[in-house]
Amino acid sequence: MLVAKRFTNSSKEDFTWNWDTTPYTIKAGESKIFPDYLAEHLAKHFIDRELDKMKKNTNSLKDREVLERICLSDKLAEAKDAESLQVEILNYQEVIKPENKIKGKELFEGLK
Repeated sequence: MLVAKRFTNSSKEDFTWNWDTTPYTIKAGESKIFPDYLAEHLAKHFIDRELDKMKKNTNSLKDREVLERICLSDKLAEAKDAESLQVEILNYQEVIKPENKIKGKELFEGLK
């Protein structure tokens, strides 16, 4: 079974990272739905970037868990094949509107 998750860039700075030489950009405050492996890959590198910016240890499990709860959702959808999962992802993308964007600052309160 294939799974989709939401990745949210909860910072005030756009985030770009590559998967297999393809760049993925998530604008500041924006959420996008991806297959779980891609969402988790983006989240890992986003968390590294944010912890570096905060001058925190990137190996701190506590800090990583806090940021992961902020930027990565649990399973949103699942499908038997890649084509069906893509349809599910497109359906979720339509409901993520700009007015639902993350406000940023308050999301990092758990790291203080």
